[in-house]
Amino acid sequence: MSFGDPEDDKRDIGSDDSLLPTAGQAELSAPETADHALVSIPNSTAEHLPGRTPGRLESGDRLANRFRIVRFIAKGGMGEVYEAEDEVVRVRLALKTILPAIAANPDMVEQLKLEMRSARRVTHPNVCRLIEVFEDRDRQPAVMFLTMELVEGESLSDVIHRSGPLPLPQFYRIAAQIAAGLDAVHRAEIVHQDFKTSNVLLVGSGESTRAVVTDFGLAVNLQATGRDRGVAGGTPAYMAPEQVDGKTEITPAADIYAFGVVLYELLTARFPIAATTRREALDRKLTERPVSPSHYRPDIPKYTERAILKCLERNPQDRFASVMDALAAVEGRAEKRRKKLAAFATTVAVLLAVASFGGYAARRWFLSHRTPTVAVLSLHDASARTESTSTGTELTELLTSNLGLSKGLTTVPAEDVSLAQGEFPVTASASFEQEDLSAFRRAIGADYLVIGKYTNASDGKLAFDLKLERPDGGTLDSIHEEGTEQNAGALIADAASKIRQRLGTQLLSDSETEEAENIYPRTDEGRKLYFQALAQLRALNSVEAASLSKKAANAEPDNPSIHATYAEALNLLKNMPAAQQEAKRAAELAQGGKLPPEFVTLLEARSAELNNDWKTAIQKLDALFTFTRDNLQYGLMLSNAQTLGAQPSDALKTIARLSKLKAPAGTDPRIQIAAAETYAAMGNYTAEIQSAERAVRDAQARSWRMMQAKASLQLCWAYQRNGDSAKALASCDTARTVFADFGDGVSGAVALNRIANELVTRGQYQEAKNAYDRVLAIVTKAQSQHDMAGAHLNLALTLLNLGDQKAAQQHAGQAIEIAAHSGDRYDEARARLISADLLRASDDLPAAIQQARLAQQVAHDAQDRDAEGYALNNLALYLQESGDSEAAFNAAHQALDIRKQLGVPTSISVTQALLGDLYLERGDLPHARSSYAAALQLQEPTAKAQIAQLQLAAAQADFQSDEFDAALKNAQTAVAEFQREKDSEETIEANTLILRILTRKKDLAAARPYYEQLAQQPSQDHDIALAAAVARAEFLIASAQPVDAAALLRPLLGLSEKPNYLNLEARLVLARAQQFSSKPQSVTDLRDIASQAEKLGFHHLAAEARQSLH
Repeated sequence: MSFGDPEDDKRDIGSDDSLLPTAGQAELSAPETADHALVSIPNSTAEHLPGRTPGRLESGDRLANRFRIVRFIAKGGMGEVYEAEDEVVRVRLALKTILPAIAANPDMVEQLKLEMRSARRVTHPNVCRLIEVFEDRDRQPAVMFLTMELVEGESLSDVIHRSGPLPLPQFYRIAAQIAAGLDAVHRAEIVHQDFKTSNVLLVGSGESTRAVVTDFGLAVNLQATGRDRGVAGGTPAYMAPEQVDGKTEITPAADIYAFGVVLYELLTARFPIAATTRREALDRKLTERPVSPSHYRPDIPKYTERAILKCLERNPQDRFASVMDALAAVEGRAEKRRKKLAAFATTVAVLLAVASFGGYAARRWFLSHRTPTVAVLSLHDASARTESTSTGTELTELLTSNLGLSKGLTTVPAEDVSLAQGEFPVTASASFEQEDLSAFRRAIGADYLVIGKYTNASDGKLAFDLKLERPDGGTLDSIHEEGTEQNAGALIADAASKIRQRLGTQLLSDSETEEAENIYPRTDEGRKLYFQALAQLRALNSVEAASLSKKAANAEPDNPSIHATYAEALNLLKNMPAAQQEAKRAAELAQGGKLPPEFVTLLEARSAELNNDWKTAIQKLDALFTFTRDNLQYGLMLSNAQTLGAQPSDALKTIARLSKLKAPAGTDPRIQIAAAETYAAMGNYTAEIQSAERAVRDAQARSWRMMQAKASLQLCWAYQRNGDSAKALASCDTARTVFADFGDGVSGAVALNRIANELVTRGQYQEAKNAYDRVLAIVTKAQSQHDMAGAHLNLALTLLNLGDQKAAQQHAGQAIEIAAHSGDRYDEARARLISADLLRASDDLPAAIQQARLAQQVAHDAQDRDAEGYALNNLALYLQESGDSEAAFNAAHQALDIRKQLGVPTSISVTQALLGDLYLERGDLPHARSSYAAALQLQEPTAKAQIAQLQLAAAQADFQSDEFDAALKNAQTAVAEFQREKDSEETIEANTLILRILTRKKDLAAARPYYEQLAQQPSQDHDIALAAAVARAEFLIASAQPVDAAALLRPLLGLSEKPNYLNLEARLVLARAQQFSSKPQSVTDLRDIASQAEKLGFHHLAAEARQSLH
């Protein structure tokens, strides 16, 4: 199983849909985040002059009905830069207007769009991201503008002017970062053309400072388009000779020249050749050589000086081939290499064995499959000792890691190999070197296999024999190494070098080897405990893995891999606060060490995932996926993050890229499983089924039964969501059987749990309870704390359907107790939310409110903003039903604030709709309408049921505004969708409103069929039934039958004493009916209703009661 694998979530019994309240109830679902992207801007030094500058946008101005201007920042060559807020996704970004002269030139506009298509591909931590081109045609004149990432910091130019040359340590840190950023630009086939210190921003301070390259490609190229596409632009002091004379094509070599100028400036605060005009630059750069930087600064190392001067060569061919080659030379790494690495290798040859921190981290896995793929099987222990050791895990991990650092070689992640080995018993035999492994090779998509055994004597002597097996099963090479446990790393490095030589791939540099070694624990105790923890985690023994990881962290507290392993074990135990803390610690430690940059970025991404920071996770994983040229593991992680982060369209684009990889990578069944999950998130269940069915076929083609079981489980969920119960049960049972065959009890329990869920949807509650009982027994035996809590919660909901409310509450209480005891605040909050909804279902609103408040407090203490948002939303709903309008209003606003910060469109929509209801009850019709409109805007077009509910809510606002035609149109549109979905309760609600509208319009003939339909099809829900009775009573009053109206309402009002809006409205209609028979009592009742409604904040209802007195 891979790090961040979407399948991890499917082990989570507690996350099943059956635990989520149904339509009309409080909602709780998986955390998501908004789709937001985004070029950078310096700290603003511009003064805001009094009055409005002609043509300049002002704070509060809106563009394209979406972007609100916050402040003016600066004026550039292309236009003006502003800070703005995207009001759709509620994020701040930079907005750069385009000069009218450019916007009016069709050639320039077309060039701009072409440049943006390329620029948007650049996603890297050291590059400001360009987002999109927009045009606001409603403004006069029309405004064209770009949106880009908002990054605030000080420019390198300002730093040099303020503080002078950089100290060498800071210089090397900054040089590495700007080289990485510039390299990312080049890999997108873009030439910056105006690279200079003022276009590099420093974000943060101290050693955590991040350099960000800005303004690449667009302004200069557009200016060139306006003149002549053969002529380049730029700033004279930084321009390469070929840019100045304009006679040759501009290539990345021009940026390498500018890179040299920038490095020269950082070290000396001078230019190598100063020039202020294009002509002066041409004359001097073609006739003068730069002054050696050591002339101004003697402490510059010779290798750095030589590298800078090579960047500044007049002839582009005499410069470095790439910016990463230049960086290697600047840092002195190139002089130590036995063989010069190709461009980009120093950065991409990063940790392959990231999975060493728990078996759940993605490795470097280049899957172009133009290169051979190697899988290292777990080495067999041929020692005479009987006790168990972690030596096999360590040797396998080290060898996979070392081989994975090679360019021109792909390795299968060790956790994937381990998972597949569990399915192929032949690989576990003592003599498997002689067995036919073709089926195993096909399953994992490997060309070459490394198999072998080791001996580890009690005196510390270590020896191992390896066989490199060809694709046809023959032996390509045999390798023997022997030494001691202490020099196991050196023995593995020698063996890996021999394998590389045999496969014709290049050796590692000294610096790459050192970076990889820094990943692993250094102390004997820390190393031993770490690999023991890793072995336990591979076996899904999360309790023991967490215990060993904690001991390893105590033995060696500053190793990031140990903390990352600990975080993964805690995550499996669903101790989320502790897992989040450990993941953050791992990322922080990685940032401060001499480690592969990709490893650092991956730890940052995983920390963001565990902390539900989907924006950062997507940004990091997108950078890694782009950076590693379509790495399968990173692509799967990215699509999962995009799906959970509410960016399903982007997830599908990522999946499309993965599907285009050369086989076997492009036919990996996990790609289609990821596609199915994404389609499920989009509500496209037909596409989900198609993807899941293809995943099953892909797994069958590889004879990979465990993956087939996972795909079958996904197919089960797809069938269930599409309403095909028979196929759902069959697919789930297939998955359960395979999991049971291979001894994966918890995964089998997940499949059984889904079968039980399907039984619930069929109304077979007793059979479902029996299945949930078995699930609970399995996960209790496995001590899977989180799954135990989930099983108890499912039992609670099932027992509620069986009418055993007491037992349901007991199971909900056990779920709370288990989660609280294990420190799992996330699940505790969730269990309390579901308990609250059980209490609400039993009409115990005070207890439900108390439990929701506890859920909110637990989530707040755990800094789980997502769960806190759900708790506050549900609390507002309960408070509304209890009649506490003011408290409900406050809770809903708090929920909305949190959800806007998280940026989850669907969650924001839910709370906006709730606020619309609260505004409607207050009689604040403008705010009610705007809230419903905002909620509707955030819904996906495919969410037709939700859209219909919001249309019905908008119709209610129109009805209260006496805009009956608009109300009728919205209500009739909604009821058509409800009838198509066969949603009887929603249909009753819509028909109720239509009856009221037609009655108010005095169109009693048109209203009568709705009156009769409501009479014939009563709702089982008290509130819906009462609302229908109110509408029918109004019709009877309008039909001169007030006595019948009163008789209809009295019994229903007697069933509830809740002082909420609906009950008061029903009392108001009853009082109106009684005006014809008992006027004094009616007057008393109307005055009391007006008083209560005013006190509760129902101003519109109070006004209607007072009006009825006259």
